[in-house]
Amino acid sequence: MRAKLAKMADAAPKLYEQALRHHAEAVKRRSMKLVPFDLGALHDSHAVIGPTGRGRDTEYRVEVGGPTAPYAFFVHEDPNAFHPRGQWKYLETASNELEVVFENSMIATMKELAE
Repeated sequence: MRAKLAKMADAAPKLYEQALRHHAEAVKRRSMKLVPFDLGALHDSHAVIGPTGRGRDTEYRVEVGGPTAPYAFFVHEDPNAFHPRGQWKYLETASNELEVVFENSMIATMKELAE
C-alpha cells in the first residue's frame, strides 16, 4: 500500500499538469468551433496561456481576443450581437461542456495509479 501511495504522490503532480494542459487545449478547440466567424480574427485569436504555478496550483487559461480581436468580450457577452455563424458565450459553453469530461478523466487516471 505504501508503494502505491508513493507512486501516486510522485506521478500525480505531473499527470495533473498534463491533464490541465490537455483540457485547456480541448476547451480551445471546442470554443473555436462555436465562436462567431466573419473574417476569422476572433477565431484565430484563441490561445492557451500557461502553465502558471506548480503542482496543485498549476493553471492554464484559454484567452480569446487580444490586439487582433479587441471586441471579443462584447461578442462573447452580447446575445443580440450579430452572429451569422457561431454563438455568444462560445468560451463559457465550451468550458462547461468539457468540465465533466475532464473530471472523469482525472478520476480514471487516479484509479489507474492506485492499481
